[in-house]
Amino acid sequence: MELRALLGSRRLLITGLAVVVVILAAVVLAARATASTPSAKHFCGTFRTEQDKFNEKYGNKSEHGDLLTSVDRLAGSMSAVLVIWDKLVKVAPEEIAPDVTWIRDTIKGSIQRGAAGDPLGAIVTGMMAADSYKNVQNYIDAN
Repeated sequence: MELRALLGSRRLLITGLAVVVVILAAVVLAARATASTPSAKHFCGTFRTEQDKFNEKYGNKSEHGDLLTSVDRLAGSMSAVLVIWDKLVKVAPEEIAPDVTWIRDTIKGSIQRGAAGDPLGAIVTGMMAADSYKNVQNYIDAN
């Protein structure tokens, strides 16, 4: 009798643990789904925060430096712009994600072409996303 009671309580314990694991898994999955669902509010907030940080660091300082300093600042700012658009790709809602990804990809292409000594190619590559920039700006203005 004692063996049956022991086996029964073990089964109950195992069943109880299984239920707890399933419930915890469901809660974690629901929290992750909610946290990772991009929203217009989160995207626009991220855009504005990153824009403010960028402007604070790279704002118009041309009156304080020579040409070499300005070129160095431009190179640093392009890398910073790429980091910003990488962040925006991660939080972009479905309706604007293709434009955000295209902008990030053209920035990356511009940087690569510029580094390869092709400044005209860098400019042309950057201009390829003009419509996407307009779409993103319209999206941010609407939200």
